[in-house]
Amino acid sequence: MTPESLLTDAEKNEDNNKNIGQQLDIQSSTGIEGQSPKTGLSSDEVDAVNRYVQSSENSQINTLQNQLSDTSTEINSINNKINEKRQRLMRQEAEIMQKKKIILTRNRMLNISDANNRYNQKLIYTFVSIIFGLFIIVLVLYTYNNKNYIQKTNILNSVANNSGNNS
Repeated sequence: MTPESLLTDAEKNEDNNKNIGQQLDIQSSTGIEGQSPKTGLSSDEVDAVNRYVQSSENSQINTLQNQLSDTSTEINSINNKINEKRQRLMRQEAEIMQKKKIILTRNRMLNISDANNRYNQKLIYTFVSIIFGLFIIVLVLYTYNNKNYIQKTNILNSVANNSGNNS
């Protein structure tokens, strides 16, 4: 049973008991002194019935109030658990958002690092190619100069040999 249904049942029982008590009061006031006209009960008997009805009514109300307080404490404990879980969920969502921000920051840092690495790699390749180009130019100039020098020495040697042979 839900607390709402218990409460409505208690209200209905209370209304019914009040109506019965009022009917008994009316009967006792309209009847012969000391007796009820319809039931033939004495006023003591009517009072006893009224006390019994009130005591049963009070016991029913007390049990319903106890049940209502028990269910309200259960509802409060469940609400407290729900609030704790809601707060934990909110903390977890906040942590997730912070971690997403950290991930975005780290991704941006990684992209910047990659761009710097690519730039440095291009610089290194450019310097290496310039060094190889200069080395090739030096080799070409060396061989060209050596060929001219070798040809000059060969010409001088051949002239010297020819002049030595002529003498």
